[in-house]
Amino acid sequence: MDWVNTWFMAFLPIILAKVLFVRFKLKIKAKDSMFFTEAIGLPFTFMQPVVFWKSLVAMDWIGLECC
Repeated sequence: MDWVNTWFMAFLPIILAKVLFVRFKLKIKAKDSMFFTEAIGLPFTFMQPVVFWKSLVAMDWIGLECC
């Protein structure tokens, strides 16, 4: 899952820049971007069935309950 960490780290500067921009412009609320709010969680969404299947094959019952 190293690529998932890479994915999150790619969005980190964007999120920090947005927070700093909103903070120093003294805006109460920034305009939401559907791409940036949804794209960050896509790896978790798409990998959940894969992790479930791997837990099932490995007979990892605790891993199955967590999914």
